[in-house]
Amino acid sequence: MGKRGSVESTPSNNSSKPPADDRAQDRKDLHRGVVINTVGNLVKLAHPVLMGVAIWLYGEVTWGIFVTAQAALLPIGRLALLGLDKGLLWWVPRAERGRERETILPVLVVTAGLTTALAFIVSIWLAPWLADWKDLPQAETAIRWMAFGLIPMGVMDVLLSATIGRKEMLPQVVVRDTMWPLTMVGLAVLFHLSGMTETGFALAFLVAGCIGAAGALFFFLRIFRDSRWPGSWTKIPQPLVRYSLPMWGAEVSNSGLQRMDQLVIFALTDAATAGVYGVVMMVGNAIRTIRRAFDPIVTAIFSSADASGDTDRLKDSFSHATALVIGTQAPLFACILLFTPWIIPLIGPAYEAAILPIYWICGFWLINGALGLNGLILGGMGRSDLVLLNVWVLIFVEALLLYTLIPTYGLEGAAIAVGASYSVQNLFQATQARMLTGSWNYRRDTAAAVGISVLAFLAMGGVWGALESGESSLAARTAAFAAFLIAGLPLTWWAWKTGTFSLNSEK
Repeated sequence: MGKRGSVESTPSNNSSKPPADDRAQDRKDLHRGVVINTVGNLVKLAHPVLMGVAIWLYGEVTWGIFVTAQAALLPIGRLALLGLDKGLLWWVPRAERGRERETILPVLVVTAGLTTALAFIVSIWLAPWLADWKDLPQAETAIRWMAFGLIPMGVMDVLLSATIGRKEMLPQVVVRDTMWPLTMVGLAVLFHLSGMTETGFALAFLVAGCIGAAGALFFFLRIFRDSRWPGSWTKIPQPLVRYSLPMWGAEVSNSGLQRMDQLVIFALTDAATAGVYGVVMMVGNAIRTIRRAFDPIVTAIFSSADASGDTDRLKDSFSHATALVIGTQAPLFACILLFTPWIIPLIGPAYEAAILPIYWICGFWLINGALGLNGLILGGMGRSDLVLLNVWVLIFVEALLLYTLIPTYGLEGAAIAVGASYSVQNLFQATQARMLTGSWNYRRDTAAAVGISVLAFLAMGGVWGALESGESSLAARTAAFAAFLIAGLPLTWWAWKTGTFSLNSEK
């Protein structure tokens, strides 16, 4: 397979630095990203607490309406972005430094205009239809508020993609991953306490989007302070359009895909059950978000490596990024395994049905975290056509599994269907990445991360089996998690000191 949508007509900012310097800088960018993400994840510990309070306040039905409306509307928001936000991840690393705003301005104007038009369409036509579908009149106003929340979210996503193109992950973590969700759930609690018991979640979605857009603009202006807005109207470059259109199809399809399980659960059951499944997805996304947080920075690194023609640099960055994903996901998975049965019942008895599905989905996300970065090789090398193809494969497999497993296994079946379908896609992408690069791209550092994680989980399981004295034994759970850390951290330090994670780890 050859490269497509590549660099012949694309401005480049590649320097004359030696390849070793580029690889060292890639690792610094990845390590900085891990630190930023770790700090962000610690701050985000407040999110599940606030979300638990909000779900308890609003009840299963209102929460179910909100999470299902969100599942329906977010793909519509992706539709209006035309894939240009993801295209900027590929374009900015190749663009002439100081002139990026000439491209970013028309992207902002086009996407904001389309998002506004779609928000009015949803508000006028789609909101009443969705409310009538399940005979939930209170949903109509909520959906209208949320539809207009898509406008600032679109602005936020475009600006953040541009900043990540400069390999700056801090804005993404601060704004999109931390400030936006915490603001939304915090406002939802405040609005409910002020008497907005049916529309508080939806209004919080709108206001949080505006705050997120303002935060993204703040970071954008700081990071692109060496760039100036064009004096006259400029067009979106054709190479960016050619790259973005397949990404558009992939993003819209993928956005709908990520909510397809929620919509199917809502269609086949009721709002209360959809609310319980929303909790499953909320906990599962805690692990999934760790891997996906690497996507923008890794795509930018891969695009820069591909533009310089340094395939070894791409492979080295891929393997090291995979090791970092495994090392950051594994402790959170251990925590979820141990403490979910203790925490979930605190929200309410109805949510105990979410515990086993949470185990299934989180286990699959751990596996897919080690495999999922293969898809970024395709995007970084300009093969947005393959990205789109793989999303369609995923949609077909997931739809088949959802309609096969949900009638028999309920929420567990939905969790298995989602996790297994992504595993199929990731194996497909790994094969394609091998064809593009000429070899498998996992090296010694990835194997070390897997081995350390397995040993840490075995230590945790041994302590849990020896001390567990009942479902509510918090002391046993804490001791088991401590065993995981005591086994994993020294092994990680030893591997680092012996050079397993060094630039020469492939040798």
